[in-house]
Amino acid sequence: MISLILHVIFSSSFGIFLKYAKDRGHCLDSIGFINYLVALLIAIWSMMQLDSLSFSGLATGLGVTNGITYAFGFFLWKATVQVSGVVVTTAILRLSMVIPITFAILIWHEIPSAWQILGIFLTCSALPLLSTNDPVEVTPSNISTTSGLGAILISLTFVNAGVGRLVMKIFNETCPVDEKPFYLFFLFGVTTFFFTIVCIYQKIIPIRWEYVFGILVGVSNFFQSVTFLVALDSIDVLIVFPVSAAGSVLFTTLVGVVVLKEKLRTKSIIGITLAVIALIFVNLKNT
Repeated sequence: MISLILHVIFSSSFGIFLKYAKDRGHCLDSIGFINYLVALLIAIWSMMQLDSLSFSGLATGLGVTNGITYAFGFFLWKATVQVSGVVVTTAILRLSMVIPITFAILIWHEIPSAWQILGIFLTCSALPLLSTNDPVEVTPSNISTTSGLGAILISLTFVNAGVGRLVMKIFNETCPVDEKPFYLFFLFGVTTFFFTIVCIYQKIIPIRWEYVFGILVGVSNFFQSVTFLVALDSIDVLIVFPVSAAGSVLFTTLVGVVVLKEKLRTKSIIGITLAVIALIFVNLKNT
C-alpha cells in the first residue's frame, strides 16, 4: 500500500505542477518536452544500474504502445478541454479505469472481498463529489459537447486512457520485474520523440521557468509510473485504479486547502469523507 500512496503523491504532483505552470501562461508543449526528456534520462540511468541489458520484445512492444497512449493522451487532453471543459475531461479520464478493471475480472479473475467491494463503491461515489471543487474551469468552445467532434474526442480520451492503464497491467502480468527500466525507457523514449517533433515544428524554445517546471513534472511523471507498476505487483487492479483516482483528487484537494488556502464546498467535504472511509475498507480482508 505504501507504493500506492507514493503513486498518489507523485501523480498529484504531476498535475499540480502542470496546472500551476499553465495558470501562469507557460507553454505546455515545451514543458511536456522537458518533462518526458527528464523521465527518459532517469529511465536510462535506471537501466545502467542493472547487471544485464537484455530485455524481451514484449516489454519493448508494451513500452512503445504505452508511450503512444501517453503522447496521444496529452494532446487529446488539451483538445477535449477546449471542447468539453475541464470537469468533463477529468471525469472521463477517471472513468476510464473501468477498462482495466473489466479485463482484470474477466481475464485475471481478480475477486475483491466484501469489504473491498464496499470500498471500491465508496471510491467511485467519491470521485464526482471531489471533482466539483475546482473553481478554475475552462469554458468549452462554441462547438457543442454533443456534436460529432465532442463525442469523438470524449470517446478517444476514454479509450486511450483506459488502454494505457491496461497496457501497464499487461506488462505487470507478463514481463519480469527487472524489465521495468526497459519498459519505461521505451515508454518515455516514444513520448520524447513525439514532443521533440512538436517543438521543432512549432519552433518552440523553452524559457528558464519552463525548464524548471519541466524537470519537476518529469521527476513526478517517472516516479508515478514506477510506483504504479510496483503497486500492481502486490495489490489487485480492482483496488489500485479506484484508490489511485480518488486518492489523487483527495491529495490535490488537500494541497489546495492547506497550501493555496482554497475553500471547500459541501460536496467536496462529503467526497473527502467517503474517500477516507473507502481507503480503510479496501485494506480489509474477509475474515
